[in-house]
Parts: sequence; C-alpha cells; structure tokens
Amino acid sequence: MSKIIERLKKIMANLKMSFQRFPEVAFISIVIAVIGIALNRQSTFNQDTVEMLEKAIFTLIIVLPLASYGKLIYEKKTHFKWRVVSDILAVIIGLLFYFSIPETFNEQFAIQSVSLFLSFTIGLTLIQHYKKENYSIYVLELVSSFFITILFSLVLYLGIISMIFTIEQLFELSINNDLYLDVFILIASLFSVTYFFARLPKPDDEMEVFMYPNVLKGLINYIIIPLITVYTGILYLYFGRIVMLQRFPINLLSHLVMWYALISVIVLFFINKIKDQNKILDYFYSYFPIAILVPLMMLFLAIGKRIANFSVTPLRYYVLIIGIWATVSVLYIKFSKKFQSNFVVIFAVFFMLISLYGPQSAFTLSRNLQEDRFIKVLEENEMIEDGKIIKREDLPNDAKEEIGDFMRYFSNYHEFEEIEILPKDFELNNMKAIFGFEHYYYAPRPSERINYHFNNRNLAINISDYNYLVEIDFNLDESKEYSVDNLKINYISETDLLKITENGLELAEINLLDMIESFDERHDGSQLNTIEDATIEYEFDERDIKIIIGNIYYQKDIDNIEKSYSNIYFRLLIK
Repeated sequence: MSKIIERLKKIMANLKMSFQRFPEVAFISIVIAVIGIALNRQSTFNQDTVEMLEKAIFTLIIVLPLASYGKLIYEKKTHFKWRVVSDILAVIIGLLFYFSIPETFNEQFAIQSVSLFLSFTIGLTLIQHYKKENYSIYVLELVSSFFITILFSLVLYLGIISMIFTIEQLFELSINNDLYLDVFILIASLFSVTYFFARLPKPDDEMEVFMYPNVLKGLINYIIIPLITVYTGILYLYFGRIVMLQRFPINLLSHLVMWYALISVIVLFFINKIKDQNKILDYFYSYFPIAILVPLMMLFLAIGKRIANFSVTPLRYYVLIIGIWATVSVLYIKFSKKFQSNFVVIFAVFFMLISLYGPQSAFTLSRNLQEDRFIKVLEENEMIEDGKIIKREDLPNDAKEEIGDFMRYFSNYHEFEEIEILPKDFELNNMKAIFGFEHYYYAPRPSERINYHFNNRNLAINISDYNYLVEIDFNLDESKEYSVDNLKINYISETDLLKITENGLELAEINLLDMIESFDERHDGSQLNTIEDATIEYEFDERDIKIIIGNIYYQKDIDNIEKSYSNIYFRLLIK
C-alpha cells in the first residue's frame, strides 16, 4: 500500500509540474474538457452552437502540440519574447484552421487534418533535439511515454467507471449515463495530455544508448529484421518474374512496397545508434539501404503506369511521395558521412507539408488533372457545347460508368463547386437533369432480381410415367453437359439454350432465360410452397418434359447489355 501511495504521489507531482511547465497546454486541455462535457450534455444547445463548439474542440486538438512550442523554445535559453511570439503564431494558426473547416467533412479535410497534427507533433520533437545526438533514442522515449500514458489512462478510466457502476447497482441509484462519457473526456483531455507532457524530457536531459529498451532490441533483431529480409527476397523474386515473363507489375504492388518502405526506413531510423552492437544490425544497416532500391524502382514503375493511364489521385500522390521520401532517406542513410537521424524526420515533415497546401499539394494537383481528364471524356462523347454540359440519354454504358466514376471521385475528395464546368449547387441526385442519366454507385446497370426456392427434402415424386429423372445443378454463365445412356442434356451459356438429345436426335430445346421469366411472371415474387408451385411442364411432339424447380437466382439486366447470373437447380423428368 505504501508503494502505491508513493506512486500516486509521484504521479500527482508530475501532473503539477506539467501544469507549471506547460501552462498553455494545460489551458487548452481544460478548455477541451469543458467543451467536450458541454457537448455531451447539449440538450439546450441549438444546431449552430453545437457546430461552433465541435469546430472549436477540433481546432484545439489540432493545435495542441503547437501550444508547447513557446515553452520548449524558451527552455533553450532564448528571450521570453520568443515564447510570446510562438504563442501568438499558435493562436493565428488555430484561427486559420478554424475558419478553413468545411461544413461537411470529406476525405481531403480528414487527410489534411491528420497530416497537420502529425507535422506539429513531429515538430515538437525537433525543437528540443534538433542539433543533439541520439535523436532517435529521444523519439523512442516519447513513443514509450505515449503508450505508457495510454495504459495509465485506460486503467484509470476502467477503475473509475467500475466504481461508478458498482455504487449505482449496490445503492440502487439512477446515475445519468452521460457521466461515463464525462469521465472519459476528463481523462483523455486533462490526465492523458498532462501526464504525457510531464514525461517530456527537459533540454538538459541526455539521451544515452543504454536507455534503449532490451525488449525492442530483441524484437528488431530476431523478428522485424528477418521479416523485412524475407519480404525483400519475395519482392526480388517477383521482380525476376517480371523480367522473365515481361509482364508489367500489378497495381497493388505500389501499395505493398509503400508500406514496406515506410516500415523499413523507420527501422533504420531507430537502429542507427545501436547498429554496432551486433553483426545482424550492422549488416542490415550497411546493405539494406541498397537492397531496397530495386523494390522502390518497382514502386515507381507501377505507380507511374497507373498515373499515366488514370492521372493523379490523392492516394497515388501519397504513394509516390512516400516512395520519394523513402528513396531520399535510404540514400542519405547509406552515403551520408555525418548521418543525423533527425534529417530523416525533417524530410518527412517537408514532404508532408508540401502535400497539404498550394498548387503542388495532393488535392489541388489531383483535382486539376482529374478535371482535365473529365472535360476530355465529355468532349469525346460530344457533351460540351459553349463551355457547358449538354445531356445525352443515349450515351453508351461504359461512358456512363466512366462519368459516374469521376462524379464519385469529386464527391469523395473535393467539392463540386471546385469543378468549374459543373453547374452551381450541383449534387449527385440531379445528374439526370445535367447529364441525361442517373448516377449509380459503382455504376451498376438497372437490373431485375429473380429469386425462388423450393427445398423440400422430404419430397416424394411419382415417376412411373417417365423414362429419366435427372438432377441438374449448374451456374447459368457456364456451359454444362449431362449424359445418361444415349441421352444427352447440354446447356449452352452463349445461347441460354438447354438441349436434350437421344442418339443424336433432338428431343427438346428450352430457352432457360425465357423459362425463368415466364416462371417469374406466373408467381410474381411469391415463394414456392408446394410441388405444384415449383413445377413447369412442356410437350414436344409427344415427348413430355417436367421441370421441378429447387432454386433460381437470376439477375437480369434491363438494358440487355450485361447479365449477372448465379446458380439454378432443378429436377428434370423426361418421357
């Protein structure tokens, strides 16, 4: 108990020190907590107030790392005015971000926000240790502090809500459920943030190699490096296959190599200061930066072809820019005579920031190039006149799909008002009025689905009047043949015909699609309850055919352009 009390006292002392050391961060944390709890109990707020508070709390979270910059700069024995300047800049950046928040969140804003937060957080690490050695160990210390903070916060939250729940149940109280979320908000905003900054090293704290966790050393030595090495071998084998078969890399390759390269550079970053401790680390650090260049070349080859065919999208942009960052980093790691690990991080922040804003940014560049492609497609289909879109109801289906793809892309990543050729206030639901056809998600053609089942496993059928009973089960898009004695039953998918022959003489010919449509007309969607419901009878020159349906699933394209088939099962009786 005494140890627990001492530990609690130490935590409280750290929290107090954090408030004193980073008052700006503490103030923002308190404001976040107050707004969060207010939003949790928003019964009296109107919609405008809720939206304003949501934007405020989101802005405060994004600029939270910036609030520490002033103190960190001041601790480097600079004049107090630089702390004031830093705090003013943080406020200005926060206001700019607040007024840039769109009315409806989209992928563009989500990626920009996450990238901005990561850039500000990484910047926090660079301020203290820009010119210091063992920067990678310092970052490792912060990562360790982050996970320890998450663990402590989780334990604290579970402990508090367990006590609240126990009190509520034992004393038969009626506690408002909002209290549980209030506790979460307080711990996430006040305790977690404050405790993490309490663990932030001071400028005079030295980061030594002996602080490197032994568990992480073992993980890197015996698991991560072997896995990366084997993965590299697989990529080399695939490269050999490309050369031998002269086939272009698959589209997925660029994404696979991107994540592999990202993880590999992070591993090289963290082992820089311990590479001399054993041969595994030394060999990996010495030779891997060269070995990874071939997979990176494949990445550029694959993503380059994709961009050449379909232009730039934000995802392709980030695959390309991460590939460039990884290439620059491994070349710097390999050939730099005075390697500084923080330069790898500086490269990352630089590429991250140039991808966010400006004409070269991921979304601006992608929008401009995709808009050019979109206009070209409209021109090819004679849908532009005097700079305006004209309707074409008779447009081929593949052109409709391509235009639908553009519309989904613009909807996901941009605002429609950014696309100059589109009318103002354009929405997906008025595509028919503008383009002459409806918008369909994934551009499916209008279709009619027919689905019937009759799976009575206790079925008794009198077949005394028939010569053959054949169970037929196949896929409608694949040809199939059945044989018994001299009888042949042949389904030809290209013509949809089921042909029955004996000794080469044709006994019957049934168009299965006509049969299914007639069967559907007869039942009009009502499911089959009796054998009479499931039975279809035919007569061909005194030859009787009876079909007892077991299962039909058929999706018919109304435009008769494409048919999506599935399985059909029935019993065929032939007389």
